[in-house]
Amino acid sequence: MRGALLPIDRAPPTIQPLLRQYVSWLVDRKTVTSNVQDHMEALAQFWSWSFARGIESADEVHPQIVSEYLLNLYSQWRCSCGAMAPFAAGNPEPPKACPQCGAGGSFKKVKRYAQNTVRGVRAKLRVYFDWAKLNRKIISNPVKRKTPAPQPKVQHYPPGVIRELCTYISSPECSLTQAAMM
Repeated sequence: MRGALLPIDRAPPTIQPLLRQYVSWLVDRKTVTSNVQDHMEALAQFWSWSFARGIESADEVHPQIVSEYLLNLYSQWRCSCGAMAPFAAGNPEPPKACPQCGAGGSFKKVKRYAQNTVRGVRAKLRVYFDWAKLNRKIISNPVKRKTPAPQPKVQHYPPGVIRELCTYISSPECSLTQAAMM
């Protein structure tokens, strides 16, 4: 369990006692240690991001803040020099100049996390703020909605590719390891 608590140390010091209370609640609910660690990782990142924006307590978090954070997880700006800048909600334009190299017009939008990863973070924030509401730390949960899982997609190979795979698997050049991986 000790490893599950390590992310708390990366959270801002003033929020750490609240995160420890939340861990106690998760443990009381017999939450698996790896899930406790996942929650703490997500919350430490969220609170670090929030503190950098002047949000220092759970009652200061509102739906717009959560939306901005989640949007920031989807994308960010990368300069040609490698510097990164957050993707700001309500402003689809890249920064005018890079604070690191000073170049103008050098930012490109890049993906950070996949939809399911962000969906998982949203779910962890929702549970955390539900707990905070139940324990009268906040009045309402700022995570207003759940994001449904995307429909699973079955991708079919074209018949020509299947024929090539079957031919390769049955050929003497194919190793048993490669055949098993296909």
